[in-house]
Amino acid sequence: MKTINALAAVLCITLTSGCAAIFGDKSDQITIHSGDPAAKISVNGNQIGTGSAVYSVPAGKMANITASKPGCFDTTIQTDQSIRGATWLDILFWPGFIVDAATGDMHKTDPTDYVVTPNCNKS
Repeated sequence: MKTINALAAVLCITLTSGCAAIFGDKSDQITIHSGDPAAKISVNGNQIGTGSAVYSVPAGKMANITASKPGCFDTTIQTDQSIRGATWLDILFWPGFIVDAATGDMHKTDPTDYVVTPNCNKS
């Protein structure tokens, strides 16, 4: 009976998880640089550093990166995404694809390096 219960538990876990959820990371680390070492770097409105910073973007989410400096115009860019390689394994088990799509686990932040510099042109 214990074997049947264990097998049922494994089956339930398998049916409710996609390959990207199982093999993918829960966040993606990005590196942000500014051409101005005095620029304040913010992600989604929260300052995380000056000049350059490292930030973890939750899997399946996008982030707004802003570089600001007094006397200059802020520059904001949005991170981009691509499909995690493990998602393609879901072709063999399509219910997993639905789970990965619904949870956002099928996406990863790509690229992981960003350059954002405030616009200090006075013209």
